[in-house]
Amino acid sequence: DALRRSEEQFRSLVASMGNMVFSIDLNGSFMVYHPMPLAIYDTPFDSEVFVGKHYRDVLPTVFSSQLDEAFRVVISSLNTQQIDYRLEEGEDERYYSARISPMIGTNLKLLGATVVVSDVTETVNAHHRERRLLALEKIQHEITTLFLESDEPDFVIDRVLAILGSFFAVPRAYMFTLRENERLMDS
Repeated sequence: DALRRSEEQFRSLVASMGNMVFSIDLNGSFMVYHPMPLAIYDTPFDSEVFVGKHYRDVLPTVFSSQLDEAFRVVISSLNTQQIDYRLEEGEDERYYSARISPMIGTNLKLLGATVVVSDVTETVNAHHRERRLLALEKIQHEITTLFLESDEPDFVIDRVLAILGSFFAVPRAYMFTLRENERLMDS
């Protein structure tokens, strides 16, 4: 009864982490598998389907191919490894980070590895948004500096168009046409 309660508590703990957690033996076969809640993998999530199978047979190739090398390093050096990968499902992109640690038994014998996979999509997306905002701030600063330091409007307009065109990947010909249309309207 105490063992059953302990196992339930452990399962509850792992489930509350929101991560996929599994252990693989020295041959790469699943010993234990706890799915990631609402994971997008195209593989079954039932623990019994995973246990006993090699990770290459059930995990996405983009993950399992990186896991091959990390697993070799963990087994040979007993050092924890981390790998990051991206999965696409339709138009949705998800980013994951996996920590692979040596699994040592109570007799201090190496049994395999424990893998904890976290969905880091929100963190990666926030980082991408921050980089875009910094790029926009840089452009804003460049444009402001041009207007404040130059007495030549044509030079400023050409530079601003070049800056905006390179950032937004707008063809320069289109920007030139807009500028020429504005000049015609002003005359």
